[in-house]
Amino acid sequence: MAPFIPSRKNPEINTAALAKVRDDKLREVRDGFDGTWVAHPDLVSTAAEVFHAALGERPHQKERLRDDVRVVDSQLLDLTVPDGKITEAGVRNNISVALQYVSAWLAGSGAVAIFNLMETRRPRRSRAPSCGFWVHHGGVLDDGRPVTAALYRTLRDDEAASSPGCPRPPR
Repeated sequence: MAPFIPSRKNPEINTAALAKVRDDKLREVRDGFDGTWVAHPDLVSTAAEVFHAALGERPHQKERLRDDVRVVDSQLLDLTVPDGKITEAGVRNNISVALQYVSAWLAGSGAVAIFNLMETRRPRRSRAPSCGFWVHHGGVLDDGRPVTAALYRTLRDDEAASSPGCPRPPR
């Protein structure tokens, strides 16, 4: 699911979200998907348009076998992102979103818009563990600092102090 959500109040955010969702749905249909999931009802028509254009009257793409895809075990365990960098801003964002989502979840919301992205239990489960992965497997920030438990705690406390409705984590 593309997590981008439109904004009825901000045309720039809306235009960007629709373009990103269209690109994501084009990728999905080219990869052989027969249907999709969207983060917001206003995106249904965009997704439906992309899939209808690709599938026409066909109900599925089962004939498409994807013989071009070959995966070995080591690829499933390789979390490297080509040209990817671990930044302090990225770690802070992961922490902030996780804290804001947990706060919203405890208040009764299962899905919530944070920074114009739809956050659900799934992204929360990937954001927090990425920080733990970096701590336990030698992550290094783009400025050369190692991602340590102490650095994580410092950033977490900073983000908790500045995130609305988030209690300060215990020390």
